[in-house]
Amino acid sequence: MLTASSEATLMAHFYELAEGCTTWYSGASQKYDSDVRDMKTTVSLIGAHKHVIMNYAKDEFHTVKGSIFNIVDSLIDVQRAISSVDTYFEGRIKYLTRRITADEWKYQLKYSTGVTKRCSSEHGRISGFEASIEKETADIAKRMGGVHTAFLAGAKRDLNKWNCNEMYPQPVEDDFGGPKWLGGITKFAEQGF
Repeated sequence: MLTASSEATLMAHFYELAEGCTTWYSGASQKYDSDVRDMKTTVSLIGAHKHVIMNYAKDEFHTVKGSIFNIVDSLIDVQRAISSVDTYFEGRIKYLTRRITADEWKYQLKYSTGVTKRCSSEHGRISGFEASIEKETADIAKRMGGVHTAFLAGAKRDLNKWNCNEMYPQPVEDDFGGPKWLGGITKFAEQGF
């Protein structure tokens, strides 16, 4: 256990800095995990209705599908980046704990700055993934609006073509010139029963 020394003060300051980083990365990881669950619902619904969507909005469907792949790719990469930072922090903390007896300047300048540098450098990388996810999500929303418009126009066009009287005219009795014994039997049976 550390005593109330300058080493303990330095270590406490380091943990304060590291805690901010780990809290941010932990929150980001949970947020992206939530995005993955939300994406599952979107993919399931689009997959269930893809044939209907493709009938009326094939181009929009393919664009949406491409955007979904880009989002999934970014979600995978961002979780890998967060995991990499987390693994680095774990290793660095073990190293720092062993080296706490080093001179203050060495500890402060060499060991603790390695964590804060990594925290800030990876922050920009993860923010880049976030920007990509937001761009693709906005594109999906825009394209799904296009799917809605194209679907309505195509469905109305097909509905207007639908004319039951023309497509299914009333049957007309046709005389083939043969005996009408079948009709006679049917009428006799209807009267008898």
